[in-house]
Amino acid sequence: MPFGLKNAEDTFVRAMEYILRPIKQFSDSYVDDLFTFSDDLQLHLTHLRKFLKTIRFNGLTLNLNKCHFAKQKVKYLGHNIGCNSHQPDPERLETVAKMAPPTTKKQLRQV
Repeated sequence: MPFGLKNAEDTFVRAMEYILRPIKQFSDSYVDDLFTFSDDLQLHLTHLRKFLKTIRFNGLTLNLNKCHFAKQKVKYLGHNIGCNSHQPDPERLETVAKMAPPTTKKQLRQV
């Protein structure tokens, strides 16, 4: 799909939801990020194989340089997710903690 079309993002999101529907129990997408998750490595390899077959069957390609496989923990949408944990990314919290308290109405509105 060409970049810059007004409804391109919405169309892509709907297409990915449709494509991943058969494997929705262990795969999902957020805008242009796709992911597969599992409780253990053997199950993950099975899920990953089904995920990749689904991607290939639908004529999609993945950029291998952007792919990460069998990670125990990943940063995703400002959170660290994995190994039965889900926490905010400490780097993002650090930025908020370092912010000076607003002293004017204008600064308060900006925050």
